[in-house]
Amino acid sequence: MGKTDQWEQLVSDKKFIIEIDSDIKELIPDYLENRAKEIVQLSKATSTQDFALLETIGHKLAGNAGGYGFDDLGVLGLALENAAIAHNMALIEIEVLKIKHYVENVEVKFI
Repeated sequence: MGKTDQWEQLVSDKKFIIEIDSDIKELIPDYLENRAKEIVQLSKATSTQDFALLETIGHKLAGNAGGYGFDDLGVLGLALENAAIAHNMALIEIEVLKIKHYVENVEVKFI
């Protein structure tokens, strides 16, 4: 079993519960929908080794996720950006899986 398989197995049932200010409640569905669309882009960019696109998406996540309350997603975006700059495909694959898992398993509680 490779590193990617091990990571997927480790987090297969992990949920990410975050609290977000209810003032931005109406923005969150669109934000998460756009991240889901990016996952498709990330998969394609990974398969074609499009380091520029991977870096761009990682940079964008690192910059905007925290503003919506998704701090951990921002950390993952930065890790992806750095892996893309280094052209480290093994790490890129893992970071893309982490981002995908996060987006698919985040639960938002509005406060």
